Amino acid sequence: TTREKEVTKQGKDVKKEIHIQAQLVVDLVQESERQLAAKVENAVQKKIELLTKQKEEVEAALHQLKECEEFVEQMLKVGTPYQILRENQNVERKMQSLNQQINPTVFKPIEEANISFTRNIMEDKYRDIGMLNYQNFGE
Repeated sequence: TTREKEVTKQGKDVKKEIHIQAQLVVDLVQESERQLAAKVENAVQKKIELLTKQKEEVEAALHQLKECEEFVEQMLKVGTPYQILRENQNVERKMQSLNQQINPTVFKPIEEANISFTRNIMEDKYRDIGMLNYQNFGE
């Protein structure tokens, strides 16, 4: 009958609307996922850049200290007492200069692996993407 065809068509139309709405929600969630993933990647890159810079600073400071240590060891091995005394002032100046250049905090990492994800409790929000309205006169 005509009424049965109308009800059947209406049911198909409503199912199509439900599917469209569900797909919209899925698309929104996927876009949110992409945005969050990009933010994580950006945060990771910034942290790695800071750690790399800090590592380079530490390596440079250690290199300067190592050079100074090697110079002092060489002087103690082959230098005469007079040369050692004469170079002592130079070594002291160099060490003072190094101490001023080297920031002691450079030896402690300033960045940590502290990226975390806090879930937004949206399960209830998306559990029902809409409501079905109908009247059943036969009941």
